[in-house]
Amino acid sequence: MCLAFNTYPSNVEELLWTRTYKDVTVMLRLFLGQKQADYCQQYEIFALTVKGIFGGSDEEPSQKGNKIDYTNPVITSPAELEAFLGRLKQR
Repeated sequence: MCLAFNTYPSNVEELLWTRTYKDVTVMLRLFLGQKQADYCQQYEIFALTVKGIFGGSDEEPSQKGNKIDYTNPVITSPAELEAFLGRLKQR
């Protein structure tokens, strides 16, 4: 929670009193989704690098599932996350 809100553990109580439950859960979900996307992207890049180093084939592996779209913007800062939440509240 401290990482999602970019704060210290001593400020968590104040944070919980100044935000709604929905704000906290949405921020945590977005933060964890961002981290998950970051780690998936790092894994994909690592797999491509290892394949290149050890001479893997250029054929696509026969895996089912969705490919990661690297063109989608990722929210990377608390300020961008706050702006995104503000746009959601206006809807």
